[in-house]
Amino acid sequence: MIHNFREGNVVQHVKTGGHYRIIGYATLEKTLEGHVVYQSLQDALMWLRPMREMFDGRFVKISDSLEAYNVSTNVLVEAPPICKTNEEK
Repeated sequence: MIHNFREGNVVQHVKTGGHYRIIGYATLEKTLEGHVVYQSLQDALMWLRPMREMFDGRFVKISDSLEAYNVSTNVLVEAPPICKTNEEK
């Protein structure tokens, strides 16, 4: 399987139009299946999706980085925090 998304890339979900930042890759312990960890640019929620679904056409890369995304859209999006503490929730 070709990994055409890299850490930091910004992707768009084709069906919903949502924009997400690729955080990295992970392996599900129970099945050893590869997954992609990604974060919503709208609400900072973190998501985990099997690689086979991530690379089957449901997502398209729209930017190499969050910085380039900001320049291309003329909208400043700050990188959401990777995780929130109990005080921030």
